Amino acid sequence: MKYSNLLTNGALSLVLSLISLGAAANNIGSAQITGIHSTTFDGPISASNPSKLNGGSAVVFNAVGTTHGGVTETGVGILKFNGDTLYLGSVVLPDMDVVITSGGVTNVQVSGASMNLSAPKFDATSGSFSVDGGANVVADVSAFTDATVSCAGPGCPAIPFLNLDGLNYTLDGSLTPAGGDTLTLTLETNNGSLLSVEVVTEPLEVTANVASVEVLGIHSTTFDGPISASNPSKLTGGSAVSFNNVGTANGGITETGTGVIYFDGDKLSLGSFLFPDQDIIINSGGITNVSTMGGSISLSTPKVDSTPGSFAVDGGTNIVADFSSFSDATVSCAGPGCPAIPFLNLDGLNYTLTGNVTPEGGDVLVLTLETNNGSLLAVQITTEVAGPEGANVPFPVYGLMLLALALVGSGIRKKVS
Repeated sequence: MKYSNLLTNGALSLVLSLISLGAAANNIGSAQITGIHSTTFDGPISASNPSKLNGGSAVVFNAVGTTHGGVTETGVGILKFNGDTLYLGSVVLPDMDVVITSGGVTNVQVSGASMNLSAPKFDATSGSFSVDGGANVVADVSAFTDATVSCAGPGCPAIPFLNLDGLNYTLDGSLTPAGGDTLTLTLETNNGSLLSVEVVTEPLEVTANVASVEVLGIHSTTFDGPISASNPSKLTGGSAVSFNNVGTANGGITETGTGVIYFDGDKLSLGSFLFPDQDIIINSGGITNVSTMGGSISLSTPKVDSTPGSFAVDGGTNIVADFSSFSDATVSCAGPGCPAIPFLNLDGLNYTLTGNVTPEGGDVLVLTLETNNGSLLAVQITTEVAGPEGANVPFPVYGLMLLALALVGSGIRKKVS
């Protein structure tokens, strides 16, 4: 889930450091990029070339609401965080005009840029929250190829090759039930670029627009074998692997699942979902019992498919449905299959989404993804029923249903988890 960024050929520091008591979630009232140091356009940070994160960068982001066709004037998203564990973090930014003043002026118009944080992630360090993915992306920003509406200037040929995916980040700020909290997320990319994003939350009472998330079925190539004429898909039943929802029994924070979806049938602007705790039984070569907590899926956005009656996304060799790694989500394991657990993954290289989102809510959608080894996973997402006059769930004018619970904020640190 790469967010190709025209200003850093790969390094971005997102300052996100949240200090909060108890699991909390807030709608986002606004989200904006407040600073950047682009190694590509500002040069490597050094004693003679200090960080431009707080000003002076050759790259500037200007929020312009929905001018380029976006769906949010100020930014929206969701955050589930208790100070030590990040369960879910996803945000979509307003449209932006990006100006690059390096080798001549380049103007880039961007719409639908989003950021998804890998979860669950844990850091018990007092007074801070940091995550270090090493060589792995832990803050996935939309690819510029997906988010760019237009470009003019000498820097345009480089745009498709730039990205703002973070290999580490910090969270800075506090969440309160009353909302109005300002938080900063600072991330660092693979080339040492830094990015900071400021988020302001809304009151805690605002309900998430996803009421439940559950696994409907799986065909595991590892445990069920490759799909073939003689070995048909077990997605609708008969798999050696079964998922059982157990609420918060393994230490999680949601009985039924939660999340956010911003979807109008042709365009997915945001999609991030947190599962309830799962007990997974693998009946292959003996019984293996796996207890998980905090499993989530975040979809790369923006994505568009105007095919009538369907919505499908094919990432080719790129992950477009990022599933929590089992090494992060596993609480306990017993049985012969346990040595394989850290090496298994359910990241999707392609997926389909069926169903519609309405202002009334109570909608049932099915997400079906395929992994790099041909495994299949089907997930059912049910949206929240709107309260009186739809007060608890905001909708765009064209009937898009969306929930926002907060993302984070401010502080820059290079050390991560």
